[in-house]
Amino acid sequence: MKKQHLNLFKINEIQNLYLENLNTDPFDFIKKYHKKIKNIDLKPIAEQISNYRKALKKFPFLSDKPLFIYDQISIQQSSSELAAKFKASLLKGSNFIDLTGGLGIDTLFISNNFQNSIYCEQNEDIFEIFQHNLKILQNEKNITLFNGNSIEYLAKFDNFYFDWIYIDPARRDNDKRFIKLESCSPDILKHMDLLTHKSKNILLKLAPAFDINEIVKKIPNVYKIIAVEINYEMKETLVLIDNINIQNEIQLQAIDLKNNFEFTSKYSHEKTIIPDITIKDENYINILHPSIIKLQLTFEYCKQFNTVPQDLNCNIAYTKQPLNNHRCYKLLKIIKYNEKQLKKELNELGIKKANIWLSNVNKDAMKLQNYLKISHNDNVGLFIYKDALNTEKIAIGTKIDNLL
Repeated sequence: MKKQHLNLFKINEIQNLYLENLNTDPFDFIKKYHKKIKNIDLKPIAEQISNYRKALKKFPFLSDKPLFIYDQISIQQSSSELAAKFKASLLKGSNFIDLTGGLGIDTLFISNNFQNSIYCEQNEDIFEIFQHNLKILQNEKNITLFNGNSIEYLAKFDNFYFDWIYIDPARRDNDKRFIKLESCSPDILKHMDLLTHKSKNILLKLAPAFDINEIVKKIPNVYKIIAVEINYEMKETLVLIDNINIQNEIQLQAIDLKNNFEFTSKYSHEKTIIPDITIKDENYINILHPSIIKLQLTFEYCKQFNTVPQDLNCNIAYTKQPLNNHRCYKLLKIIKYNEKQLKKELNELGIKKANIWLSNVNKDAMKLQNYLKISHNDNVGLFIYKDALNTEKIAIGTKIDNLL
């Protein structure tokens, strides 16, 4: 949303029009008023109606603040309320700076734990939106606002002035993929010396696609990496850096903020040894949490919980009893990947509805569903994966009702 569009919402008549149509479909809103109101651009109002609906789920704490304005891109990139609260639980001190403020959700929660906080945002339109939103929230926190290059601004402070720096880097515009640290904007590797000298600690938020081995190799003073998921969906990778008390070990934490799942371990440079993947009297199919896969803890986790894994990057594991806080299915059959054989097995089992799960294989689930002539149903799972011996397999199971 542009600054001139933001000014629309400062007009009482526009505010009333917007508030009266919060429950109106954005398309229907434009259709309804485009002839009645010709001197006002209705698209920003319709956009805000759409954004507000998205925000109801993502930011419940703002449900009673309909005049809190959202930028369409920022609302997609912003941390959810749940994730922002989790990050805030990790940080505390006197001085804090958010170098990549954006919509400001993280700043709002993290600043509760600091005496002085600074919000930085280079984009003038987004900066103006956050400035407006602070007034809507009647925010009395000591948050200083800066619009401009946050790296140049950071350089003006004394060494170790900040207790925490928070960075949520964006992708460079000319990069189609965002899997390398060199693709970050601001360039955290280029400015790492400055970052490590201006703050005692740094919290770096990265997209789930980043490889933790690259993080460990290229970023200094890392003491913890957290893979954050919400209801089985990976959301972000958090990298915690301590520039004062350099530690020899890196802690790993896999966590699902919605399903009470957590597993901790330590990063190892040693190559993972493939365990026994033979399925004997295991009766249950468990879908491992993606945060476990992300941190390459599959084999270690399975060993600790007497679970038979299939591959380091496969989220299918077998157990004699269902794993707590996991999606779980009662095992009916395992076969090597063969579509004709699978069709025969489903007919013999009387299965006409199922959900197809793909793990570490390149298959077209929709094409297979059409071939099998089955409709979608979560109560039956067809799990297609590749094990550690590079063998493609299919497991058929029925969902355990009392689990996720």
